[in-house]
Amino acid sequence: MNQIYPSIPPHSPHATHRRSLASRCRTLCCLMALLPSLLMAHIPAKDKNGNKAIFTVTTYDKSGKQLFSGYGFFLNETGIGLAPYYFFEGASKAEVTDYKGKKWAVQRIQGASDMYDMIKFTTTCEKSESYRLATEPATEGSKVTRFISDGKEGLTTIQADVTASKKYDNLTYYTLASKADNASTGTPVLNAAGEVVGVMQRSSEKELTKCFAADIAVEKYLTTSAISAGLASLNNIYIPKQLPADTLQASSYLYLLSKNSQDTLSYLTAINDFKEAFPDLSTAYVEHALFCAAGQKYEEAEKEYEEAFKAVKDQADVHYNLSKLIYRLNMYTNYEVYKDWKLEKALDEANKAYETSPLPIYQLQVGDCQYALKQYENAFNTYQAINQTSFASAQTLYYASKAREMWDNDSTTVLALLDSALARFPQPYHSDAGPYILHRAKTLYKFGRYRDSALDFDTYEKLIGTRNLNDNFFYMKEQADLAAGLFPWALDDIDKALSIRPKEYLYVVEKAVIQLRVGSIDEAIYQAEQALKLNPEGADAYKVLGIAYGQNDNKEESLKYLKKAKELGDPQVDEWIEKLQ
Repeated sequence: MNQIYPSIPPHSPHATHRRSLASRCRTLCCLMALLPSLLMAHIPAKDKNGNKAIFTVTTYDKSGKQLFSGYGFFLNETGIGLAPYYFFEGASKAEVTDYKGKKWAVQRIQGASDMYDMIKFTTTCEKSESYRLATEPATEGSKVTRFISDGKEGLTTIQADVTASKKYDNLTYYTLASKADNASTGTPVLNAAGEVVGVMQRSSEKELTKCFAADIAVEKYLTTSAISAGLASLNNIYIPKQLPADTLQASSYLYLLSKNSQDTLSYLTAINDFKEAFPDLSTAYVEHALFCAAGQKYEEAEKEYEEAFKAVKDQADVHYNLSKLIYRLNMYTNYEVYKDWKLEKALDEANKAYETSPLPIYQLQVGDCQYALKQYENAFNTYQAINQTSFASAQTLYYASKAREMWDNDSTTVLALLDSALARFPQPYHSDAGPYILHRAKTLYKFGRYRDSALDFDTYEKLIGTRNLNDNFFYMKEQADLAAGLFPWALDDIDKALSIRPKEYLYVVEKAVIQLRVGSIDEAIYQAEQALKLNPEGADAYKVLGIAYGQNDNKEESLKYLKKAKELGDPQVDEWIEKLQ
């Protein structure tokens, strides 16, 4: 903004005109008296409240080294502040210094936007000066007041024209006809009523002939919710975050934070905040116990549950979650048992949960513990009891089938339950039905239902996609095809397995077996010879060669290879040798 200086009335055009000394002195005195007021009319005025709401914010990294120092301001009288987001990236600590020079710690991050470069936070300041926030955006052509750094006293205000205001996601972004001053980034922009309409942004303009401000209304969107736990903009800041006010959001936030955050301090702070906000809920105790157990700090995990049993109203939920923790630990092969934390205790806690509150989810945990303890009959009966309720699902039907299979291998019941599980999925099937189809295919094969097994394998392949399956799958599918007498399918599937692992002896010799079965003797001999190149001691390959040469009426070659197969440990060739001899 150009400085405007007061003009002096022109002299008379008569160059020779001479004023009296007294006259000139009087004129000079008048001008000297008027000069201060004339100058002040054009010097930027100080903010009427003395900039009391504006503070300096300083951020520090984990080692205590200063990262940034710049401006921000209080949004209300309770010490909630707003500042540029980039000040806080990588910060583990921050403080604000108010107009009195008093320092206040930043306590919790309430929300952040890297797109709008803003962050909102609470401080230890309980009573602060603040501006009123505008409820309507500034309009194009209006004048606003902004702050600039005067290089001495801090900040000075100047007026600027709003040359453009554009809407993005219901928020206004302003362009101001004023020289950019990145030192004032984070300061408020005021309308004619002295209300905050925007916040100064960093400018990348080379000319610095204009500057930019973001809508103050963005502060309403700077909040935390469940999804905040996965936002990089928040996870890049190591200062604890504000817990969502809603119970469900807070619970989900805590869970997701344990999965996404690498910042232990923020996580543990959120745990304590949750306990303080929702003292009678088990969520924080359960999450902290899981955190401790993950680090093999079982004693600390146990103490969390002891506290939960004292504080939480829903005791069934505490028993249930303790059962799940102990159950999971016992699923790990490297788990060193802590005290009595065995599967028996997991079952006992699950039973206590169900006895306290007979919910199907607790009953399901009872069944899982019984299955893990190899109490298969009890597990089957528990799962079947659930299957008689509205809680029944493809999963519980599958569990019941597995328990019955392990209990007495009743093929009729096992397969009927698997059929019921798959009946829960609409047709044509989607990928979520895939695991059940694959399991039924394997079970059908086990019980000798080869053709049905082959059909299920084929359905699974079409559902998942040939390119998404491995060689082991195609080998299993080929075995079912071969057992069902579907030889063209079998050849096709073994070729798919070989396309993935062309040098696998098992697959090469398996192809030789199929070709032998369909009467392609020369092809069988060729494949068997290729198999022996991969494994010179392959008894199966020698057996195929022996049988193939026998079918070609070459008795001498046939006996040679069959005897070699017997020498390598294949007892099944004795019958062939006897026939030839």
